[in-house]
Amino acid sequence: MMINNLKKKLMNGEPAIGTFVGINSQEVAWILAGAGYDFLMVDYEHGGMSIETVGQQMMAIKTTDCTPLLRVPTNSYENVKKGLDSGAHGLMFPMTNNAEQAKDSVSYFNYPPKGIRGFGPTRANTFYTKTKEYMEFAEDQLLLIVQIESKEAVENIDEILQVEGVEVAFIGPFDLSFSLGVNGDTTNPLVLEAIDKVLAACERHGVIPGIMTNKSQIQGHLEQGFKFLIFGTDASSLYRSATADVELFNELKNTTIQP
Repeated sequence: MMINNLKKKLMNGEPAIGTFVGINSQEVAWILAGAGYDFLMVDYEHGGMSIETVGQQMMAIKTTDCTPLLRVPTNSYENVKKGLDSGAHGLMFPMTNNAEQAKDSVSYFNYPPKGIRGFGPTRANTFYTKTKEYMEFAEDQLLLIVQIESKEAVENIDEILQVEGVEVAFIGPFDLSFSLGVNGDTTNPLVLEAIDKVLAACERHGVIPGIMTNKSQIQGHLEQGFKFLIFGTDASSLYRSATADVELFNELKNTTIQP
């Protein structure tokens, strides 16, 4: 039986950690999937991959215990259908600003009678060799995430989270800061107030709160009650590791090698 391990963990109230995948490589996705993350969020919105590469990345991730998720470029029927058919176990919908957009997401996301998703899951059901298993999986195991990253979304947060089928509300602090007029200042009181408002709404409506985090903020985010956390990107992890190795080499070179 197919099970979404990430969704099971979140529904049990446990926190989960993942990272964005923006590099156009199934090998990078595969390596990161084996690193212990609960999920990887393939960034089809800002990343350089095609839908063909997305499908290959999903297949690579699913060889591990890591859950493959996808951020679609826009909330459109075509993007949602292609994204789910690629094999993603959940989708993130960027710039969800009002309840109507959230309702559209739910409709595109689900097969009839819940929605209008067309049948043809290709990679998702191993090219029609596991159709019965996938249809059972799609009924209640897929994860729907709306992204809250604008002043408008915060103002409409109760209406958005009341939409049946919305399961996770993920805050994008950087875009939110721009929308609030404090460009890039993610610790500005206006941003922190908006974050608190979203957290409170998640509590009221039984929606899982998520946020972009980093090394200096993750403890605070966990203490605030965030359960769905994305820590950086594949590129930032690669860069941090590489620069640390080079810094170590330069330190040792300068202290151990005599002229």
